Amino acid sequence: MSMKIPIARHSHCAVWLLSIAVMAIAAPDVSTLLAQEPASKTVGEHIKEYWDKLISKSESAAKASGEEYHKLKERAAKASGPARAKLAAEMEALGKKWSETRARLAAGIELRMHTLSEEIATLEEKAKEASGPSRAKMDAEVAKLRSEWEVARRKMGATLDSGLKASQEQFRHLQEQAAGATTEARAALKPRMERLAAEWRKDREKLAALLEADLERTKVEMKKLGAETSAAAHRAREAMERKSHELTAKIKELTKESAPDDETK
Repeated sequence: MSMKIPIARHSHCAVWLLSIAVMAIAAPDVSTLLAQEPASKTVGEHIKEYWDKLISKSESAAKASGEEYHKLKERAAKASGPARAKLAAEMEALGKKWSETRARLAAGIELRMHTLSEEIATLEEKAKEASGPSRAKMDAEVAKLRSEWEVARRKMGATLDSGLKASQEQFRHLQEQAAGATTEARAALKPRMERLAAEWRKDREKLAALLEADLERTKVEMKKLGAETSAAAHRAREAMERKSHELTAKIKELTKESAPDDETK
């Protein structure tokens, strides 16, 4: 079963090197930390551990930025005059920071997914030529990598869904500000509103592509069952049919959603 995600294709080596580069940028003390780890750990275990740390750090940063934004939004709602104008400027900076932390988180998870899919594909090719204990070991490693991929896939879906809500929320707040503002003030808000609408569309496109890929994988798995009549196959087919219907409904619902700026056009 293919675990590909809809992003530009890279060679396995290039993706692996890019993964190391991302970790090096996000955690410049990686070599020091690796030296402190037990020698019994494999390279793959080290890479998974640091990817987990990197993504966890990005998740914390995005969450903290969102919390800061909401706190300031509450203060701004109670302020007036010069104080409100000052808080509006601070909210602009915080809103941009929130968007940036969400984007970094999504990029990190997306790269992790792609790296894992390349590793899975490479191992599957090697497994075709293996047999006995060697084949069993490779199959176990593939299963482990698939599990890691599924965890990253769920994180990606949640991150994109959260991004949609956040972009929508920030856009609506700016829309409220623009409603009672001068022509000059509305013009100043326009670029920020356009940026948020573009972010929303980008996240929706990515989420829709992931759901389409999920649906395609489900259909492939259903096809693999063929005409099997065992009780286990019957249960698996029913579960996949339910999943297929759910994914189809989600895709339709997502494509029907209006972008934040649709009503202003």
